[in-house]
Amino acid sequence: MLGVGAAVGLGCAARGPAFESTAAAPDDPRYPAGAEVDLPTTLPSPRAQGDTESGIVVLQAPSDPRRARATVDAFFRAMTEESPSALASVIATDALVQAGSKREPARNYYLGRFTRHDYRALRGEKLYHPGDVEVWERSEVGELRTSPAPLEPAAGQVVIRVRVTVSWAGRPRLFGDELVFRLVARGKGFLISEIVEDFSAG
Repeated sequence: MLGVGAAVGLGCAARGPAFESTAAAPDDPRYPAGAEVDLPTTLPSPRAQGDTESGIVVLQAPSDPRRARATVDAFFRAMTEESPSALASVIATDALVQAGSKREPARNYYLGRFTRHDYRALRGEKLYHPGDVEVWERSEVGELRTSPAPLEPAAGQVVIRVRVTVSWAGRPRLFGDELVFRLVARGKGFLISEIVEDFSAG
């Protein structure tokens, strides 16, 4: 009986599955728990538009033209308050102005107006109405215009045209009939990078 049992046990062992030894296991790299196995992906710089043939495309978030308009409103408010700090907060340091035939740094030009004219006399005046303001972006070039404009927006820019409607009767002229602003996105808001005004306050 012992001999038969031993023979049966040997027969079962011979027919059982063969397990791989550790020496035969694949030599894959090992990582500690919690480690990233996949290499990080480097994303391309954001851009205004793309197509499916470009592979991975990171699109720029659409700008909010209301923020650009708020920047222009703040410009006129800074002028009527004659506030250098408020003016500096909305005009870029390298911004330019084309006023009449002159082209010069915008900050210095408008700060200089405070020394020659009384802009505080316009406090409380409604310089323009909502219908006097045109706002357009790159995708709208050539559209929604009442007439040609001296500035065109590039990608990431907004152009705003304001027609000033305040009456000049009985006081010196302080603004042109029309100001056109080019604004560039900065963080969550905008800064004025260029102004064209059809008037030079000498």
